[in-house]
Amino acid sequence: MENTYFTWAAFSKNYNDEINSADSVYFSMESNGLTPYSMLAFDFHFLSDSKAKLNNLALLLKNSYGYEVLEPVKTENGVWDLSGKTSPFPVTADNLVYWTLDMYKRGYEFDAKFDGFGAPFDKNNQFFPPFEARIQVRSAPLAKLGCFA
Repeated sequence: MENTYFTWAAFSKNYNDEINSADSVYFSMESNGLTPYSMLAFDFHFLSDSKAKLNNLALLLKNSYGYEVLEPVKTENGVWDLSGKTSPFPVTADNLVYWTLDMYKRGYEFDAKFDGFGAPFDKNNQFFPPFEARIQVRSAPLAKLGCFA
């Protein structure tokens, strides 16, 4: 079925704007003290003309992504708004662009426009993925592993 709220024409016209928006958000956060790979949970919003469409999108975001999603609410201008929050993920310029485009595409799949996102952070209290974790490898002579005869 063809989208009635967030059409293919609107999706394709605004695609590059989403990339630019993600870059702007990231570099603004970085200029305010965000360190690359800091783990952040983002708030997000989708808009649609149908509560049912947003309910279906919410199921995907909860079940496939593990995101917290609130019940859609009707805004004053009659549009439905779905908001939620991601699990924390390591933020870099590239990661934020990829995530933004994924959410933009997911919204389109459910005839919903990805309308905004953001993440509060404290530049003095950031946390990061456990990069220092080490893999334990057992050593054995290569001949015993069957690598050499």
